[in-house]
Amino acid sequence: IIINFLAGQVEKSIKLHRTPLVILMVHRKCGAYEELGLPAKGQDETELLMSDLEEADIELAGYLAKKGYRVKTKRYIADFDGLWEVGQ
Repeated sequence: IIINFLAGQVEKSIKLHRTPLVILMVHRKCGAYEELGLPAKGQDETELLMSDLEEADIELAGYLAKKGYRVKTKRYIADFDGLWEVGQ
């Protein structure tokens, strides 16, 4: 449900502004992840974040493809030391 809402917002941006690039970003030490007990004990936080970004990218691309759109995406992980491009 949330991905449909967010993907719908991206779709509107593409329609209204011809958006050529979507930035997907997560950040380390996220309180929302901590509330969910993530990362799990022994799980690498970076791997979890990269996996979630990849999943979001795939879901967004699938949603947009059904609507006849294709847009470039970039994935980033943020922390207090900077912004790091990952994946692709």
